[in-house]
Amino acid sequence: MVSRALADERARLAAILEGRLDAATLKALDALYVERDGMHALTPLKRDPEDFSLREIRREIARGQSLETLYRTARTLLPE
Repeated sequence: MVSRALADERARLAAILEGRLDAATLKALDALYVERDGMHALTPLKRDPEDFSLREIRREIARGQSLETLYRTARTLLPE
């Protein structure tokens, strides 16, 4: 019963995403899973900054800017 409910929910969410995500957003999501230099683009997003140096702050700003479009899309989809 639980596995059936999970499968139904996964199908429901997939249908919402397929109907609402545009090509640019799908491309941005796919880019997170492209492997470069031995790791996926998603991996550094899970990492906390090492310190408060200028280099790390710039890296955090760039990370935030690269995710801004996905963040806005997620904010509109999550209430559904």
